[in-house]
Amino acid sequence: MKRSIYFCFAIALVFSCFSTEQVFAQKLISENSFVVEAGVGIVPGVGNRDFYSREIPPLRLTAEMAIVKGIFGDKDFFSLGLGGGYFKYAYMDTSYHVGHIQALVNYRYPLAPRLTAYVGYALGYYFDSYNRETELFSGYDGLFSEVYLGLGYYFYKNIGAFAKVSSGEVLVEAGVSIR
Repeated sequence: MKRSIYFCFAIALVFSCFSTEQVFAQKLISENSFVVEAGVGIVPGVGNRDFYSREIPPLRLTAEMAIVKGIFGDKDFFSLGLGGGYFKYAYMDTSYHVGHIQALVNYRYPLAPRLTAYVGYALGYYFDSYNRETELFSGYDGLFSEVYLGLGYYFYKNIGAFAKVSSGEVLVEAGVSIR
């Protein structure tokens, strides 16, 4: 129950951080310095997870806002953000639900008018549904960090697709990007 409360609090925090005055939000969106991504894990990470199977692929939602612009050009920026995610897996005959929250820092650089490259770092915390008192499996509960490299291609002015390669639990992720 505590984990659900923490997860809901994190989601509320994400939305409250980015709910500013309408004029300010419109200015940020028009300058392409506010990015929301919703992704699905395509290739799971490798590691000491030989005895489990995925039941629901990793789903992730992140939101970030520029804090420093124009480092190496007029359209690049560093951003800070928050995110959350969920996946479900089975170990032996038992299913487990895993949620996570994360803080991100990204550097985004436009390669072409519709193509953006980015590199980032995320630090987060996994919440697992296993019972520590009765089960021997260690689960996912605890801190994690990952480094990633991604590309975003915008089909329309503010809507596009992204793909990223990561050092985390999901090696390859793809999804929708809104700026």
